[in-house]
Amino acid sequence: MILFILAAFLAYKKAKSTGRSGILWALITAGAYIGTQFVFALGIGLSLGIGAELFGWSETIYDDWNLLITAVCIIAGFGSVWLFFATWTNCPKKKILSRRRRRRLLTGNNYAKINLFFEVMPIVKCPSCKRETEFTGNEFRPFCSERCKLLDFGAWADEQFAIPTEETALSEEDLDRIEKALNEKERAN
Repeated sequence: MILFILAAFLAYKKAKSTGRSGILWALITAGAYIGTQFVFALGIGLSLGIGAELFGWSETIYDDWNLLITAVCIIAGFGSVWLFFATWTNCPKKKILSRRRRRRLLTGNNYAKINLFFEVMPIVKCPSCKRETEFTGNEFRPFCSERCKLLDFGAWADEQFAIPTEETALSEEDLDRIEKALNEKERAN
């Protein structure tokens, strides 16, 4: 019972620190912890019962191995809690969208994808290969990969891309104005 309360408390703190509903995730984690233990205990109990009936195992085998079975169930429960915690650290901290907003985003020609937690994940096309990629959480954005990013950087470095400029020669008038401004500056000093 203490481990159950500890798992719920840790889930509450973890959820609050990641900006999620602490009570909801504490209940989910506690349910997963108890549920995992129940499923493991049920599976082991059924296996031992079938073994006793079909293979002639001792009927006191469950009592003989009770401590080991309990330890396996507790470890499995903590495994499920650990999976929840590992999942939270990979989830972005975003606001959960309303049902109406999700429906609006999914209809029409919107370039957005909604992930497991109903967060908008904008989709952009990679400037190099034109493949669609998620913008949020992509360390190479707006590119889809490091390769595309480096290819684009190399193209700029090789001057394959350039910002157009108009190079105009200075007229005699412009040169005279510059000369006059420089002379005035020298006189002022």
